[in-house]
Amino acid sequence: GIRLARGGAWLLRTPFELGAKWDAPGGRAARIVAVDRLAQTHAGTFDGCIEVLETGGELDLEVRTVYCPGVGPVSVASTMRSNVSERSLTVTAKLRGYQVSP
Repeated sequence: GIRLARGGAWLLRTPFELGAKWDAPGGRAARIVAVDRLAQTHAGTFDGCIEVLETGGELDLEVRTVYCPGVGPVSVASTMRSNVSERSLTVTAKLRGYQVSP
């Protein structure tokens, strides 16, 4: 898994099974929604990836993160819905490059 050093919250936690759940940072609830995802980024195409959906929390965010073996997070999409209107804002990030050191 992947755990934050400060605060100890899990970003990705075993078992890597569809539907697995845990408490995520910011008071959100996390769950694995895909276990064999294909991810296409500027850094390449990766298979066997895990998609995690985090929902709720202090800001009522929806965060989708795709983690790939040997690489880590390759894409993140964070959506916030307005309390005033029906609008929502999504910010996305995709891996542009990476390097594995011996």
